[in-house]
Amino acid sequence: EKESKDSEHELGRLHFNIGMFKLSLLISTFSPIDPSSKYLVKSNSASSHLENLNNESVVRKRIELIFRGTEMNDKIKELIEEMEETRRKVKSMDEKIPFRGEDFAKYPLMHQEADGFFSSNVNSDKLSQLIKEIVNISSSESLIDSPKFSQEALWQDNTLSFIKGWKERYPLFKDVIYPLCSSLFQVKNGMRLVSAFKLRECKKNVEERLERAVEILSTFPSSLSIHKEKKG
Repeated sequence: EKESKDSEHELGRLHFNIGMFKLSLLISTFSPIDPSSKYLVKSNSASSHLENLNNESVVRKRIELIFRGTEMNDKIKELIEEMEETRRKVKSMDEKIPFRGEDFAKYPLMHQEADGFFSSNVNSDKLSQLIKEIVNISSSESLIDSPKFSQEALWQDNTLSFIKGWKERYPLFKDVIYPLCSSLFQVKNGMRLVSAFKLRECKKNVEERLERAVEILSTFPSSLSIHKEKKG
């Protein structure tokens, strides 16, 4: 039975650790600069290069036409092939640029909100310590005397409230928000599993003690009457 309880707690810890690992990787690349801007810059650069190639091609074709009566030579063929490749690159970059609309300017504020929340509420060391304290709660301890369950529940509520509000306020930043929220949900799931398993264990112990108390009380009168009969 002890091994079963340990494995249940380890399952919760596993989800928590995986979620925190993924979250830390995402946060390390969570820049105040909109990540979509890099595709925009690359697309603009490629488009400018494409325009230069086209201009060079036009000039060379005119020169060839004047001096040789044809618009084609090996260099012009190379330019045409390079233009086709550049067009493909521009198209690929454009497809990677998510639609921001008028919300484009909101990115810094969205980042600021998230950065503040993660810094104050998703501290790996503090959450790991809370998990450890929950696991170490004695099963004989009164649930009223175990504020760690309430602390975990409050963290869950605050985190869920932030996620919902964050997604509602910035619906056009799904490409940034959703991966972070997915990892955060895994952290939430891990903590809830640990808390739920321990809470169930404590409640089971309380129920067993209540059953034992009821059993003692139910046998107490008959024991007393037997004692009186012997005395008489």
